Parts: sequence; structure tokens; C-alpha cells
Amino acid sequence: MNLEGMTENAPDEIAGIPPEPAHQGLDENQTSANYHQKILDAVPDWVWEIDQYGFITYSNPRVQNLLGYAPGKLEDKSFLHLVPKSDSINARTLLSEDWERQGNAVYLKHYLVSKDGNKVLFETTGSVFLDTLSNKQGTRFFSRPVDTEQSSEERKNKMAMFAANNISQGIAIANSEMIITYVNSTMTEIFGYTEDELIGEPLTILGTDNDTDLVKSKAVSAALRSDACWDGEARRKHKNGEYIPCIISARAIDNKNGQRICYIGTYMDKRPLHKSSAKVQNSLKKVINTICNAIEDRNVIKSQHQERVTDLAVAIAIEMGASVHFIEGLSLACQLHDLGEMYIPPEIANRVGRLSDADFEMIKTHPKKGYELLKSMNLEWPVADIVLQHHERMDGSGYPYQLRGDEIMLEARILAVSDVIETMLTDRPYRSACSLDQCLAELSENKGKLYDYDVVDTCIQLIRENHYFLKRL
Repeated sequence: MNLEGMTENAPDEIAGIPPEPAHQGLDENQTSANYHQKILDAVPDWVWEIDQYGFITYSNPRVQNLLGYAPGKLEDKSFLHLVPKSDSINARTLLSEDWERQGNAVYLKHYLVSKDGNKVLFETTGSVFLDTLSNKQGTRFFSRPVDTEQSSEERKNKMAMFAANNISQGIAIANSEMIITYVNSTMTEIFGYTEDELIGEPLTILGTDNDTDLVKSKAVSAALRSDACWDGEARRKHKNGEYIPCIISARAIDNKNGQRICYIGTYMDKRPLHKSSAKVQNSLKKVINTICNAIEDRNVIKSQHQERVTDLAVAIAIEMGASVHFIEGLSLACQLHDLGEMYIPPEIANRVGRLSDADFEMIKTHPKKGYELLKSMNLEWPVADIVLQHHERMDGSGYPYQLRGDEIMLEARILAVSDVIETMLTDRPYRSACSLDQCLAELSENKGKLYDYDVVDTCIQLIRENHYFLKRL
């Protein structure tokens, strides 16, 4: 441990330690070092030092309470072994931050893992300390745990803002005087204004003077003042003067004393719905006709499996921030991903027990068979390619073409994870269903190898934190 960088005139009251008299038999430097160490040992924050390579050279006793390690057990170990993989980029900023040039204290938030495996959120500031020749010898950090309730609230606020800016509905908040105080990004996209152009303006900026409009903005305002809510369809004016057909839901918000705080309105642009609905209906007609002609009187489409796979895949895509167009194509591909199984003899598809190599090779033809049926449909989405790739794996061990990594479409990577989960959780003629823990273990063990890393993390978050899978399947 090096203590030369400790401020010489630090007040004794910081640590509650009385001045230490000089001892005969100790040189001046040794006495000063012992005194400084007592100060650092008594500081309520966790004080720790690293050398230029990130190895811990000193830790005060506070680490025992915060992370469960005896101070001496950490010395000569890289501090990165305390960093969870999920926060490695954030924690590494402790090494990259230019502490030598920091004038005022800068606190960085990051996670470290305790001895018993729990993640602890810290805020940390640092400073460089020098040797007797004024050369940089290491960095000293002062870390304190962040209040978990505050952290949780911050995360909720960030999640709320992220959600508000990634939904297909516009959101506008106006104060009690009907002046706009907040809009999300979708609102600006629908009506063509920038955020700055809307905030501070009266809500009537979105109104219309057209006498043929069915519902005037003043009528909505009147309903809100009397009934505190309004739902319906109305046209609102784009910046360029165009009238946008919208589905609007507006609510008045009061505080505990019954005083009006604000108004919140959501705006759904009906134009994409009309276009999307027509596209989907036309595409489904083509799909249905093709399936009917191909299947004739055979009923081998596993409807429940397809529905469950589709449900989970769409949930993952939404969580990953996919566009409406992306989700439409993914949904259609999920419903049809096993279409090629109609060419597999039922005695093979439903066989109990281990398949022979020849039988398994027959099973492996179904992605290509499905592709051949779908490729001539001229759909707006790459449904045929998604179906073709849904058994490919990230390391090239899949089929039919042993594609790797980004060679596999993201839609197919999402479908692959959803398909595996649903299949493992369902009884099959040749085995019983696996447990949820077994399914998640399979995903975790093989993410980045067989399955897309981000897709797996999103899926597990939906299941573990949001309980989506348990509610829907």
C-alpha cells in the first residue's frame, strides 16, 4: 500500500482519531504512514487502491461489511474479478477515467459482486497518488453503496422514458392551462413538429379549423373539464396542414386534494393501421390458399405450437425495440415455420424413441420444404428466408446451410429461441416436457454459441422479471 498521496492536513475529526505522538525507534516516514493508514481504515466509505494495471494494493476494513471480503484477501488481485459481466463496460471506466486531471470530485455509478454473489451498486470517486519522486503510482478510490430504493426509482424512471419513446402511440402531457409540457418521440413523428416546437404551445396547435371535422379540440377539452376523460376518433392537424385521422384517449390527472395537475393524451395514427391491415389480410389470403392446395386433406400444422412460438417471439421482438414491419413479418414466419413438416411421414414425425440417422435427415429437410412453398408468394416480408433459417445456429452447427452469426437473419434467431423454449416445455411422443429451469439453463449455457446472445438475455428477462412466459404459455 502507498499512502504518500493522502492529504497531510486532513482534519483528525474525519476519522475520530486523536493525534498520534511520535515513537522512538520509528523513522518519520514510517510514523506518518501508520497514522495515515489509521485514518483510511476508519473512513466510513470503502477506500481502496489499485496500481496502474488494476491490481488492488490496499483496501480498508469497510469492504468486509459491503462485499464480505477480508481486506487482505483482495490485495494483489485485479479489481475486475469483482465486476459482473453485465456491468463490465461501466466498471472499466474507473480505469479509463482521467482522475489525474479531475478538478472537482466526479462520482461514477457501477456494480461490484459480493463474496456471496450479490450485485451491489456503488458510486465511486478517485484520485491519483504519487510516490516520493512525484511519479504516478496508482489510484485511490472512495466508494459508497447507493441507496437501493433510489436506484430502483431511477431505473423505473429510465424504463418509463424508454417505453414512452418506443411505443407506436404518441403521448402528450399538458398542464392545467392546456399548455403542452411533454411529448414523446412518436408524437413528433406523427405530427411533424420537433419537441421544442410543441412544448410550451397550447394543445390547440393540434386542432383544426376545418368545419367538416367530426370532433373539435374544444369539444375534447370541455369533456375533460367535466368528465375527466375522453375516448374517440378525431382528426388532428399535421405541421404541413394535413389532417391525420387519430384514435385518441385523454385523461385528466388530479392530486390527492382534487386539484387538476395535468392532462395526458395518447394519439394513434390510423393511417398505418389501414395499410398494415390490408397488407396482412392479402398476405394471409395467399398463405391460406397455398397451404390448402399443398396440404389437401392432411392436418399436420401444429396450431398450438405455432401460436405459442409466435406469442413469445413477438414479445421478444417488442422488448428489443423492433419496428411494426419487422414484427409483422416475424409473426407470419412463426405461424408457418413448420409448414415443411407436411412432407415428413407421420410415422417418423410422431415416432416414440430415438430416431435413426436416416429419419433425422428426413426431419432436417422441413425448413427447405417450407421455403420452397413460400418463396413464390411475393410477400412483403422475407418470410420464406426466415423459415429456411430457423434451425441455423450461431456457431454454424445448425441446418440446412450451417450459417453462422450475422449470416442468420435476426428474425430467424428470435424464432429459433422461441421454438426451442416452446418445444422443451411441451410433452412430445418421445419424451416428457422439461422444467422451466432446465429450459433457461439450456439457453444460458448456449447463448452466443447456439443462440443469439441478446435474444437469449431478452427472453430470460421476460420470463424471470416480467413473468411473461408463465402468464401466456
